[in-house]
Amino acid sequence: MTTQLKIAVIGTGMMAERMMTSFAEHPRLQINGICDVNEERVQSLAEKFQTTAYTSHQALLDSEELDIVYVAVPPKWHHEVATAVLQKGLHILCEKPLANSVEEAAELLELAQEKGVVNAMNFPLNYEEGTRQFEKLMQEDYVGKLRRVELRMEFPKWPRPRQQNSWISTREQGGFVFEVAGHLVQQILRTFGPITEVTSDLELPEDPTLSETGIVATMQLASGAKVYFNGIAGTAGMHSQDIELTAYGTEGTVKLSNYANLTQGKIGEEMTPVPLEDKVRTDELIDAFVAAVDGHSAELYDFQVGYDVQVVLEKLRKV
Repeated sequence: MTTQLKIAVIGTGMMAERMMTSFAEHPRLQINGICDVNEERVQSLAEKFQTTAYTSHQALLDSEELDIVYVAVPPKWHHEVATAVLQKGLHILCEKPLANSVEEAAELLELAQEKGVVNAMNFPLNYEEGTRQFEKLMQEDYVGKLRRVELRMEFPKWPRPRQQNSWISTREQGGFVFEVAGHLVQQILRTFGPITEVTSDLELPEDPTLSETGIVATMQLASGAKVYFNGIAGTAGMHSQDIELTAYGTEGTVKLSNYANLTQGKIGEEMTPVPLEDKVRTDELIDAFVAAVDGHSAELYDFQVGYDVQVVLEKLRKV
């Protein structure tokens, strides 16, 4: 008989609740405790998912029988909470970014490797059809020799209407560079290889506690091609966001818009849509994590990936 894996959740924001739903529906997982400093919120979710509520992550770790912990606290607390989890020798799934600095990320990477546990980041774009097909076209040399990559982000309002909390707009641990660009930086590293140089020009508000309102940056790929990143928040428009990742080559162009719309075209031709499977992949990460805990090969993006992304992010936001 296949054993149940006991998982705890620390941090109960929007993403955590979504993940808890997937954990609760997974045949191999049992939620053994959730934790948040917001007592009303954690009690409500504990009732919803029929588990035990905690307001201290250490109390949860000391009290419950666990195999896995999902860390979804704000970035400022990743290092403290993830360290406590790893010290217990538990497998760990962490929200991005890995930590709140390169130094913290390096310490978590070293500790995870020392403990020998399964460790992974929640970089969900790796499991999406649009990003997979974008990468496939690059592997097939559809664009020919890569000339440049462009990353464009526009947010009429930051934080986005669906994402309101106490930290997302702060310079210390929020902003669209830290919160959103990390996903795309990880995809760029996965698809095009190492980033060797970063130059960044941030537009910052007068209030020193608030996050950036704009960025113009250049990233050098090991291949010699450059990545140009142009992002801005506070614009006209009623859309939530507009995000584009475009690869320009000697033979063609491929563009991924808002993660789900992929277009391609050869030089001298129109850009045309690339058909994508209508396939939900949200549970692939969880299936892969469970497989890894069982000792099988699995598609996971570990703390080394998280650290590599963190290095680039800190250069972009220059803190």
